[in-house]
Amino acid sequence: MTDDRRPSSRRPDVNGAIAALSSPDQLSEDALDTSLGTLVSLADAVKSAGADGEVPRWVQQTAQRLCKNKGLLRRVSSAFTDVGHKTRQDWAARVLHLLCHPHLEPLLVGAVSSLSESLQSLIASLDTLLVDTADDLVGAVAFALLRVVMVRGRQARNATDSQLFLVQHHPDILHRAVEWAETIPEQTTSPGPPKAALVFLISAFGKLPGDGPPFPTRLTLPDFLWVRLSSVGLRVMTHTKPEIRDKWGEVARRILWLVGEDLRCAASTFSSHADCVAFLEVLQQNIYGLVDPLAEVVACSDGDAGLREGAAMCLEWIFGCCIAFSHAAGWECFASDDGPVQRLMRVPAVLRKWTATVKNPVSHDEIVHKSVPLLLAACGHRDAVYAGGCTSTLAGVLEDSSDNSREDFVLMHVLGDPTDLTDERAKIAVRDGAPALVCQVALRCIKGYADRPKVVNTFVDFAVDTLRTLVSYGSRVSSRRGALRSNSVTRAILQHEDLKTMRAAGGQPARRKGHQQQQLAVPQELLDLFDEIETAANERAEKLIADLADDQPANAGSSTKRGKKKSKDNKRNKGAIGTHEAAPSSADCGDIDVDPEEREDTAERSPGPSPPSPPRHSCSSYSPSAASAASGPSVSVVDGSGRQQRGTGDSSGGVVMSLGVGRGLGVPILPPPAVIQPPSFPVVSTGVASASSAGPSATSSAAAGGSGQQEGPHEGDDGGGFITVGRKKRGGKGTGGNAQQQQTNIADKPVENSRVFPSSSESTRPSSSQSSVSGGPHNAPALPFPLPPRPAAPPPQPPNRHTYTPTPTPAPSSSRGGSDEQGLAPSAAGGSSSSTLERAVEVEGRGGHGRCDGEVSELDALRQQLEAMRLEKEAILKQNEAIKRENERLQEERESTECDVCMAEKKSIVLIPCRHFCLCGACAAALMSKPVDQRLCPRCRQATTATRHVYL
Repeated sequence: MTDDRRPSSRRPDVNGAIAALSSPDQLSEDALDTSLGTLVSLADAVKSAGADGEVPRWVQQTAQRLCKNKGLLRRVSSAFTDVGHKTRQDWAARVLHLLCHPHLEPLLVGAVSSLSESLQSLIASLDTLLVDTADDLVGAVAFALLRVVMVRGRQARNATDSQLFLVQHHPDILHRAVEWAETIPEQTTSPGPPKAALVFLISAFGKLPGDGPPFPTRLTLPDFLWVRLSSVGLRVMTHTKPEIRDKWGEVARRILWLVGEDLRCAASTFSSHADCVAFLEVLQQNIYGLVDPLAEVVACSDGDAGLREGAAMCLEWIFGCCIAFSHAAGWECFASDDGPVQRLMRVPAVLRKWTATVKNPVSHDEIVHKSVPLLLAACGHRDAVYAGGCTSTLAGVLEDSSDNSREDFVLMHVLGDPTDLTDERAKIAVRDGAPALVCQVALRCIKGYADRPKVVNTFVDFAVDTLRTLVSYGSRVSSRRGALRSNSVTRAILQHEDLKTMRAAGGQPARRKGHQQQQLAVPQELLDLFDEIETAANERAEKLIADLADDQPANAGSSTKRGKKKSKDNKRNKGAIGTHEAAPSSADCGDIDVDPEEREDTAERSPGPSPPSPPRHSCSSYSPSAASAASGPSVSVVDGSGRQQRGTGDSSGGVVMSLGVGRGLGVPILPPPAVIQPPSFPVVSTGVASASSAGPSATSSAAAGGSGQQEGPHEGDDGGGFITVGRKKRGGKGTGGNAQQQQTNIADKPVENSRVFPSSSESTRPSSSQSSVSGGPHNAPALPFPLPPRPAAPPPQPPNRHTYTPTPTPAPSSSRGGSDEQGLAPSAAGGSSSSTLERAVEVEGRGGHGRCDGEVSELDALRQQLEAMRLEKEAILKQNEAIKRENERLQEERESTECDVCMAEKKSIVLIPCRHFCLCGACAAALMSKPVDQRLCPRCRQATTATRHVYL
């Protein structure tokens, strides 16, 4: 209840009671009892409102009035210490219990001197009270008042009237407090008195910042006190009832910490060896015997997990107390038969169970377990420490911010000298994350001990030797069985963030301003080691790449043979070349193959494919003038899209042409040529080839327009085509009579066809004098009829923007088998190079004698096609080789049975959810023992949530 409003029937007459108790006059027995009864009603009202919660505002105001009234406090304190009147003592205890409330205690601390004439007199009176009383409430209030006295002495830095007076003149109070505290393991109903007794002892001897300002003199616990207190803490931590551990666990850990810290202070202030021997005798008589049952509890697999964790904490505490005396007594005194080390090692498999318990805590308390592996390693059991996996628990050393022991000291003694790192130890150290831990501790030493160069240099030497030994082990393991793999130790070191921090600090200049944070002074030998490791890693990577490159020629040869066979099959299955390409004769086709040597020779003559362009008509193509004189029952024409078109010839007789598409390259069938005039090639000032090659197309269009029987290519094709002989494609459909008009439309654009690059299929064609017709066009017999005169070339015309022009695209992969291949559209000629066009014109001019108009070299066209096919095939081969290498790498990873981390054990764990099968059982356990955000898969760096064991 936090509201100031309370029913008037329940509000006590506080003002009258305060006035009566604060009166300097002598009160009668009835008046004293009535006033105390009124204040007791107030205390009961506070308790009903929630003693552990926030007190009402009116109660706070009333408590302030009580604490400011010195006479009232003196009367209440006198009634409380009056052992002859139990009822009045109980009433006074209830009133003082109100003032000892956690939210009201600061008020009582300021007025504690009003309770008695002095602090010493108050301690003496409370000593008498505690000896004669057995009431829980009276005892709890007495220890609460003693705690107030200790807090007041800390604030006033007055140990003479508080702490020293208590220990020297009233030790019975300490005995009584321990007796109350020893009832904690069996305390289930009234925790007030035992808890108040422990809180009082902590306030008298505690050294934490939360206990208040320290006393000016450091006073250690008496032997009887720390022995009995440690027994209480150990009993609570290993209690079989979980509710007792949960309820008193925090208090027990506070007690053990208090005793351990007091022993460390005592060990550092020994004046003689005899004092150290006396403390060790007390430990041997009262503490060492507890190691045996604690070890049995830890090694028991069927016990409660919380009980095993409590036993592990108790072992850590006992071994920590021993380490506190190691500087004065040496390590040998703990390795005796009755010492804690031998007692622990006599229990089978205790270290493995201890490691598993420590790495998987139930209570998630921030307890650093380092004393057990440190003492065992220092006493000659370092192999057992490695075998038990205790080195994996050292990561907690870096997370402890309150411990004063140096983490570099712990790590150096547990890992041992680098010269003693055998392969077996190195394997376990790598599995437990020792390389990363060494880097972490190195950075912490450089930061924390900058004013102690000797400590930094000592650990840096240790770190350099240890990391070099571990890297050497990783190199040996990764090179086993003749296989060269990446070094996991090197990867773990180079990818660590602390290493990056040190290297960055080593490469930056020192700060100039004094108020800024000083630059880290990283030793040069450590930076040199990091550079050495990185250099070795780069050399290893280059060697891996070189080994992979050595395997490429064999793979490329086999891939070339397979690709050659596939290319020939594609030629056989995909049909002939489109109508815009000139095809070689059967003799030429027999001489040209896709052999690699031919491709290399072609590559020397023609470095790369030229930009595509519409072809010119060759004399080996079908001549319209001959078609007008010849006749036949049917004509089959292949259009630009690879479809076969059929038409009927003249009925006047003559040459019968069966035209179609075969499996190989298109082979044109020629009529007997007439006397051919050499073409003329006027050079346009803009560097574009002459348009005179379009003349035959125009003639063909005119001739076909009269008969209406000849079909030409579609308008979307790149000019007129040629006719090939072969099988008709399945599923092809004729275009009907529209082909005549389409061919006419194409033939009416000579200028457009002349304003583009020579196509990739025609720029390297040989002269038609080497045509597939036997003897060439010059040796062919004369026609029995005259040819019509050549029409004059029409003037250049601007391109028609409304006419469809195909988009210039490179030849697709299907062009190897003879599918259609488009050239650049006339509208795309503006971006052409004039020098390329002039060179094409020059070539045509030199070979123009004896050719028909617009003739294109067929052999060069095939060579250009083969060059494009070669380049495309090489790209495919490279892609196939890359895929093959990746498949081989994945197959090697799948077939490899070694763990990716330690590279010594067999893989048996699958990580979830990435499903990578890459770790052994020990490495997977080490991975899952890390915090959730650090459980990353070593392959894909994805967070791991669970693991599954695979039985091979």
